[in-house]
Amino acid sequence: MMSFAVNDVCNATCEHCSFFSAVEEAHRKVLTLEQSQKLIQDAQDLGVSVINFVGGEPLMREDLPEIISSVNKSLATTILFTNGWDLFERATELKKAGLDSVYISIDAATAEKHDKFRQKPGLFDKAIQGIRKAKQLGFSCGISTTMTPESYEDGELDRIVELGKKIGIHEILVFDALPSGRYQERLDLVDNQDWVESMINSAKKYNLDNSYPGVVFFAYFSSYRSVGCSCGTSYFYTSPYGDIMSCDFNHAKFGNILQEPLWRIWDRLTTLPEFCQSKWGGCKIKDSQYRQKEVVSGGK
Repeated sequence: MMSFAVNDVCNATCEHCSFFSAVEEAHRKVLTLEQSQKLIQDAQDLGVSVINFVGGEPLMREDLPEIISSVNKSLATTILFTNGWDLFERATELKKAGLDSVYISIDAATAEKHDKFRQKPGLFDKAIQGIRKAKQLGFSCGISTTMTPESYEDGELDRIVELGKKIGIHEILVFDALPSGRYQERLDLVDNQDWVESMINSAKKYNLDNSYPGVVFFAYFSSYRSVGCSCGTSYFYTSPYGDIMSCDFNHAKFGNILQEPLWRIWDRLTTLPEFCQSKWGGCKIKDSQYRQKEVVSGGK
């Protein structure tokens, strides 16, 4: 699986943004259409079968449909992660380009809270409007939400699940906030994981009731209870500038596709001790020693 950040601009200013610290100096140029298409071809040659289009805010890139249409749909599934601001207007062209699924970011079940968290008035209503349009066109639609200890304790997850049921969402993907990007100093998010365990257990009732959308926890699937952290083993992230990183939240760079072939970077990444499959474990950003080495000291 690959996540490809197609741009480095956004029309929101989210409190928890993990991309914030990845934005480089202004002189760096994002990959061109041709370079983006070459990346996708090389990724599929490598065996990538799921391609996530992220940002920034990916719908702010005008040629996004052309990038999506370059994917060999017989070999890979395509998923868009968006805040939904432009989804209503662009959904039809995305469908024509062959996009399979859309995940819309919803971090609170009311416009007041959601728009405040993302510092974008009107965003909640635009996102809901976009979801309805996407469903009408036949997209598989999900909600992507990020929980903090505060929002979980306030009951926000339950309200978002109820919202998802009401508007006919297929799945809710729940991320627990990590000390990355604007939250890099919030070590309390990982120092105590009791709230994450409580959150996972509290939502079991929804997955036992098929009238609700599926509720999937990133913290569960990246732990010892499931496949473990897939970063650098079966997953990687490509920045808007062609840098290859192990994941969206870990901004340590392992190479750049403009300087060497993707396969060579991948081979090097997957042979590093911390990414060897025999070392699979939980999220590395939650590991204080790894975080100090790779995130704070830049891998030195």
